[in-house]
Amino acid sequence: MWGRAAYGTRPQATASFVDAASRFGITTVGTLLAVPADLEVAEDLLKNDELPIRMVVEALGPNVEARKALETYAREGKSPNVDRLRIGPPTYPLDGSMLSGRAALFQAYADAPWTSGALSMAPGTFQDLVKGWASGKEGVVLDASGSLAVHMVIDASERSREADPSPVPGQARPLLRVDGVDLVEGDDRSRLALLAKSGWVVSLQPTRLPYRAYMAHAIGEERMKEALPYRSLVDAGVTVAINSNWPMSAQTFQPTQILKWAVSGGEGRSQEALSMEQALKAYTAGAAGALGLSDRLGSIEVGKQADLVVLDRNPLEMASSPELLPGVPVRMTIASGTVVFEERKTAAGPAPEKAAVAMAGKRPASSSVPPPPASRD
Repeated sequence: MWGRAAYGTRPQATASFVDAASRFGITTVGTLLAVPADLEVAEDLLKNDELPIRMVVEALGPNVEARKALETYAREGKSPNVDRLRIGPPTYPLDGSMLSGRAALFQAYADAPWTSGALSMAPGTFQDLVKGWASGKEGVVLDASGSLAVHMVIDASERSREADPSPVPGQARPLLRVDGVDLVEGDDRSRLALLAKSGWVVSLQPTRLPYRAYMAHAIGEERMKEALPYRSLVDAGVTVAINSNWPMSAQTFQPTQILKWAVSGGEGRSQEALSMEQALKAYTAGAAGALGLSDRLGSIEVGKQADLVVLDRNPLEMASSPELLPGVPVRMTIASGTVVFEERKTAAGPAPEKAAVAMAGKRPASSSVPPPPASRD
């Protein structure tokens, strides 16, 4: 839908999103499903000094025209500001969504026993992508939701380790990321450490937790016990990133709301809930890794860019009351050392809860303006 949107609607939609993102404390976003027109919009915003946050633009792999256009843009160094606008690896879907019945499972769906979903990519093509990464040629980003698709990713991790068990000293490997990982079944749960050993970053979307009831209806309560394995991945040593995937499978991209879902785990899923420290690390350092920017973003260190967010309360002191996180307003957002948003607290100002609601109301919501492409904020 976004790919077919008229160019005239794109600047307004993107500018509205960027403004809301900076108010929510977001300094960097990854935009999936991007097309060449998105680069034009970003360049215009840069020229007008209206792009205070970074955009890492990723095409959908099967969209050959967009993928080649973005690859050419990166190869020819066309970005007017590579810190604010850069090209990431294309995303290749290995299967579809569990909510749509298209995620590839080992067994049939509970609510549709005539199907177990389907792979969106031939196994040979998938193996070629992973081999390309192992050779150091290019980064690989996959989307794998169902248990069969995740099993293939874990198998590929094992083969890549056997073929090339250790990276060349001093040589950075390209990005290796898998999004989704909604269901991990059986013996594969004991093999999750293979993802860590091969260098995978697993990108998760806690915004899917409110849809737990729909997932349970689709796959059944028994398999639901092995779904959304957030804590299991962290305990296995996997680098985990959390983000929104807004607007495709999310109602919001507000970071504090996403943190709330991550640390609560959803109804009946407390064993997979992250601690507050784990969730914050996944949203910062993990998210930087998911975009291939760990060398410059994600933590406060000498030599990294000064991206900071000032909140009205300390999330680390709210572990026992995560339901209050969405009401914590952002007071200041700093990107690359520059204040891009500031809301001063005054005696006559609104209470924190009302301030958060006011900020949430500034999200792009006009029905006449389509949202920008899905974001990994």
